[in-house]
Amino acid sequence: MGALPEPEPVVRDWSELPLDALSLVLGKLGAVEILMGAGLVDSWLDAAKLPELWRCVEMVGRRRTAPEIHKDALCAMAKVGVDRSRRRLEE
Repeated sequence: MGALPEPEPVVRDWSELPLDALSLVLGKLGAVEILMGAGLVDSWLDAAKLPELWRCVEMVGRRRTAPEIHKDALCAMAKVGVDRSRRRLEE
């Protein structure tokens, strides 16, 4: 008797997640991670522009955790986060 073929792995297209689901996922990330990854997929970029994600723009300790990112780039990222908050910044 022959062995049954292996089932094909489930492939998910993360670019097709609804905007509210994407915003929940991105909300678990920090500002730098959102800004560095959002440009990879159009729907991620759309979600990354939601003001709800930018109530807090935490940049403290980034030079220590991501030393490869230049200070000027981190400052520019912080400014983008503040702009995207649309005056909803809390911290």
